[in-house]
Amino acid sequence: MICPFCKEEIMDGSIKCKHCKSMLASIEAQNVRADSSNSIKSPIWTSVTSLTLGGLAALTGLTTEWYDEDTANGMLFLGGVAIVLGIISVNKEHRGRRMAIGGIVAGAIAVLSFFSIDWGHRL
Repeated sequence: MICPFCKEEIMDGSIKCKHCKSMLASIEAQNVRADSSNSIKSPIWTSVTSLTLGGLAALTGLTTEWYDEDTANGMLFLGGVAIVLGIISVNKEHRGRRMAIGGIVAGAIAVLSFFSIDWGHRL
């Protein structure tokens, strides 16, 4: 093992460098923390997928035609998946957080549109 401060050869697993007297345990602990924090992040695809599905579902709700049952159910499904993926992404990562929030909002608009279509159809 090589000391990161003085670049001298030291024994593996050393806590303190015998040449420059620098503490090495804190560096290894920081590396372990950095590795563990990277492992809990979800990939950015969850944010992108949430925004895409939420946008598709919300755009479906903006058409002026009357919906058949399959279209309305698809809008509900895509909106629900967008909301779930957005919530997962917001809780797990900092990258893509705004996209995930956009996906949640678009998914919520789609789900609310579904219920307005459903209730309007029943009246």
